[in-house]
Amino acid sequence: MRYIFSFLLLLSGFLPVATMAQNFADSAKHEAYLILGNIKIQGNKQTKEKIILREFPLKTGDTIAVSEVAEFLKKSQQNIINTSLFNFATIDSSVDSNQRLNLQVKVIERWYLWPNPIFEIAERNFNTWLENPNLDRVSYGCYVVKNNFRGRKENIQFRVRLGYAEQYGFAYNIPYLNKKQNLGLGMAFSFSRNHEIQYKSENNKQVFYKDPNNYVREELGARIRLGYRIGIYGSHSIELRYNEAKVVDTLRYITKNYFSNNNIKTQFLSLNFQFRDDRRDNKAYPLTGYFAALDVTQVGFGLLKNEDFSVFRTELLYNRYDHLWKRFYLAEGIKLKLSPNSNQPYFVQRGLGFADFVRGYEIYVIDGQNYGLIRSNIKYQLVKPHVQKLSWVPSEKFNTFHYAFYVNLFADAAYVSDMEYTENNFLANKFIYGTGIGIDFVTYYDLVFRVEAALNGLNKTGLFLHLVAPI
Repeated sequence: MRYIFSFLLLLSGFLPVATMAQNFADSAKHEAYLILGNIKIQGNKQTKEKIILREFPLKTGDTIAVSEVAEFLKKSQQNIINTSLFNFATIDSSVDSNQRLNLQVKVIERWYLWPNPIFEIAERNFNTWLENPNLDRVSYGCYVVKNNFRGRKENIQFRVRLGYAEQYGFAYNIPYLNKKQNLGLGMAFSFSRNHEIQYKSENNKQVFYKDPNNYVREELGARIRLGYRIGIYGSHSIELRYNEAKVVDTLRYITKNYFSNNNIKTQFLSLNFQFRDDRRDNKAYPLTGYFAALDVTQVGFGLLKNEDFSVFRTELLYNRYDHLWKRFYLAEGIKLKLSPNSNQPYFVQRGLGFADFVRGYEIYVIDGQNYGLIRSNIKYQLVKPHVQKLSWVPSEKFNTFHYAFYVNLFADAAYVSDMEYTENNFLANKFIYGTGIGIDFVTYYDLVFRVEAALNGLNKTGLFLHLVAPI
């Protein structure tokens, strides 16, 4: 009797599990599957087919559930657009009698050769120039870019810039070296010289030294990078850089730590590691998905003659994008920079006010070795994405474009930790914040135009212009 009771107890525990397994097997049995068949591509007059096929999460011969086809097509289309090689990409699908999912891809390629004339005003952003508009700090020249070189998504650049900030440079990026298309190589070289440089900040404003008759600083830089792409969305890279610079002797007397130990010459090696996980629906102006990044850099190894300093820094970034309801979207981002070394040369340290800033503080710089930055946006899609065709423009690379408008409410906050320059600057080592409203215009060739009205923690308001997505 005891054994019969034990058997019934064991059976009572096993039956639900068996029933669940059977139900799962039955549901899997009734799930319809397809085999990915032919993928035909049209419109790629320059781009190699393998570059486009690289962006599909599945390959010919792979199996896919019918319920997953719509998402697969959506992701594939987004991936192709995010190569920045095409203005438009559409994917049509059909199923043949052998249950094969065949795809018809049509792309409209972008214009890849850009001989851009250079007319630049040497300011951190347009808003700082508006504070004191003049044309004394103008650079001019030519910047030639060949995107999608050889139809392989390669990028080659030449730059000749004269005037206020001279620069001569060359860069070549090869995303895929091997048949698996996961190893890449990049290299660059540049030489620049300036009649004026920023050597410190006071009251969180840049302070410059200028000599119209002599070059105040000359700088030489070179780098080589090896990249590894993981599947569709992830990538690693490691980059070795060499920098050499010299300044006029006057800098010894007006600042104490522009280069390390008050030298007028410096040279150093730096090693940078990057990781990226990019799942944004659109890189230029994302509405859904996320982007995560890790940067680890060591500047200075003590191997070169004038390499007498060491700076280590780590940067973490996470941005998230969500569709809230109907035309409402949410974007949030957080960035942390940690660089614990003391006595960092001014030449290699950066706080807020350049690539990163709190909106409302565009005209300020906040020197510091460590900082945390939080940004948030609630967007309303004022004008949904529209496609417009200009019949009087003969080239399809320009005559068909898309556009959309978004209204956004934003709030940013940050804290900059500074051990070197606090006596002359009042915004470091305290919380700062800004909030406001803006309107974004988004169109083709990854162009974003933003106008924002902001109120900062100093109770100062301003109208600010930007040319990239807010987050």
